[in-house]
Amino acid sequence: MAELGANTVAGGVTLTGNSGPPEVVAANTIEGPLSCAANNPNPTDNGQLNTVHGPASGQCVAGSLTPPPMDRTFCAPAGPLAFGQCAFPGVWDFDLDAGSGPLGQNPTGTFLFESLPRHYEGNVTCLQVNRRVASIGGVVTASTFVPSDRDLRSR
Repeated sequence: MAELGANTVAGGVTLTGNSGPPEVVAANTIEGPLSCAANNPNPTDNGQLNTVHGPASGQCVAGSLTPPPMDRTFCAPAGPLAFGQCAFPGVWDFDLDAGSGPLGQNPTGTFLFESLPRHYEGNVTCLQVNRRVASIGGVVTASTFVPSDRDLRSR
């Protein structure tokens, strides 16, 4: 994988025949042509446009670069949220579907957690994905939990 980001290139840039993770060509000033062909997948600009003073061609024509990848986590990818999609048996039932931009910006989604007799559901406001581990944070919008005087005093 090649990354060319936030550079000023006096000549042209050519990306041809690359495979694997997408090649990143983002936020550059390129004085010559920008040419991309036969890359699988298409190169990406990660949402940071390049300034190209020469012609752009092939997979690098303005507007044809692959959008940046999105961080996403979920238990069951299709249908409405439902309890039991994921579980720690006898402890928690939960489901979630959350996503954000590639740098964690604009996190969105919903979650459900239940450990009887407690039930929580809410909106995701924070998402961090690191390989196969996701951490979420959010605002609880509905709950069956009513704190006791003891719970309030311990805080």
